[in-house]
Amino acid sequence: MAVFKDRKSVTDSSGPPTEEPHKMTTPFAREATGIVRSFSSMDTFMLTTFGISYGVSLALTLVAVPSILPGANIGVSVIAALPFVLGLGLLYTWFTESMPRSGGDYVWISRAIHPVVAIAISGVWVFFQGTFVGAATSFIYGSILGPGLGTLGILTGNSWLINAGSALGSSTYILILGLLTILLTLVVLILPLRVFLRLQLGAWVIGMISVVLFFVIFATSSHAQFISTYNSYFSQYNSTYSGVISSAASGGFSNPGVILFGGATGLAVVYAIFAVNGYQFGGYVGGEIRGPRKGMYYSAIIGALLIVVVLAAGGYLVQNVLGGDFLNSIEYLIGTGSYSVPFSFNAYFVAILLNGNVVVGALLVIGLFAWAILPYFVAGILLSRVMMAWGFDRAAPSALSHVNNRFHVPDVGVIVYVILATLGLLLSLYYGFFFANVNFILVIVLLSIFVGIAGIVFPYTRKDLFRLSPVSKHTIGGIPMLSLLGVFVTFSFSVFAYYLIQYPQLSGPTGPTAFELLGGALIVAILMYLITRAYYKSKGLAVDLVFKEIPPE
Repeated sequence: MAVFKDRKSVTDSSGPPTEEPHKMTTPFAREATGIVRSFSSMDTFMLTTFGISYGVSLALTLVAVPSILPGANIGVSVIAALPFVLGLGLLYTWFTESMPRSGGDYVWISRAIHPVVAIAISGVWVFFQGTFVGAATSFIYGSILGPGLGTLGILTGNSWLINAGSALGSSTYILILGLLTILLTLVVLILPLRVFLRLQLGAWVIGMISVVLFFVIFATSSHAQFISTYNSYFSQYNSTYSGVISSAASGGFSNPGVILFGGATGLAVVYAIFAVNGYQFGGYVGGEIRGPRKGMYYSAIIGALLIVVVLAAGGYLVQNVLGGDFLNSIEYLIGTGSYSVPFSFNAYFVAILLNGNVVVGALLVIGLFAWAILPYFVAGILLSRVMMAWGFDRAAPSALSHVNNRFHVPDVGVIVYVILATLGLLLSLYYGFFFANVNFILVIVLLSIFVGIAGIVFPYTRKDLFRLSPVSKHTIGGIPMLSLLGVFVTFSFSVFAYYLIQYPQLSGPTGPTAFELLGGALIVAILMYLITRAYYKSKGLAVDLVFKEIPPE
């Protein structure tokens, strides 16, 4: 590394050591990140369960699949996705072992391939993920909390709860509650990390209680009981079990039932892979995990296995209790605007009515809300670390790398995140065109493909760093297993990208506008890197040298 002879560090009360502008010995923003290893293996595991959001997956994914792929066998599809889920999880685990620093795939791609590729891909992910979380406010309050209160109102005959549930779906309430949620996120994430970890633990306990209740209720309920329950509660809205099926048929829907293999079940494998996305998120806080290898195996490997088991079992139970014909039909009616019940239909709310106990129902609503709201905070944790890594490498303005010296959190990154979330909230409420043309799933696929490519080339492009990695000892026939795993991930996710583009119902819009937005975001990220690099090079900093080594802790 080049050495600049006339540097000394200065410290202020609000941040870690910073450099005087003309006295620098390293092209990094400073000699240490300022963050500390605060995540235990269990903390990391819980973080990724909220990245996946177990409750939301059970509540909505299990009823969403029949809406886009009628007849898909959910349990079979999720199990078939396991090899690909484990492959990506293991790749993130091995990279975190090799480069245990916060920033995740940005750090790995920038060292293995090229920094401009890393900043382009991660820049798009940060922008779309940050704005997407803000836009999800409508979902959290309009499709989770509001209908949850409404379901409790139907259960108890309480009109106030029914009306309150309906009111939460209005744009005014969503705006107010969204801004309050964003403010709370800012407060929690700029305080010491232990504040978030305590919040996460409390929410996780409540959320897991709701998951256990969900499985107990569905495992002890019968198809006949569901028919009776549905007719009992929803006949007042002119909706009955047989009426749902006959109405769909009258509308021209050809009901395929449940297909064990092939057809819709095969395509649902692709959907399932991204429905469980989040198990790998521990890699983004690799520099803050006490024992990165153990933490990643808990979260990315065991966590991946667990969510597949949970979702596959949940899919089997839901399709068995509700009936494949009914699920296909009700999702058809919802999709065509012909469903007469004024609340969203999801499996958690069905569990509330099947059980009939108000206390259990309240626990299910609170637990589902916990699963829906915590990703707001988790996204802030992840994205602020990526932006900190950019700034630390001077791939973006170094101000992004600022870490509060007292609380050891990347506060500037957190602030940028809440700005993105606020932008997403406003765009979703007042400029819906934007999100109607954003394909967030394709961004995740693109990121996964480049992590795969990084895995292929890392042992060869950065032999010095790879030799120091504990992963270097894993070979087959002299070929690094990291490279072989990279080939598997790159090839499989490239195939998935093809199917996602061919079948937009699996991922989202794939028209010209969607690709123009994606391309525009890539260009902006690349320009940010090039302008920042030129600025720091004009100050005499050999900024390209930072990518020759792993960032200091």
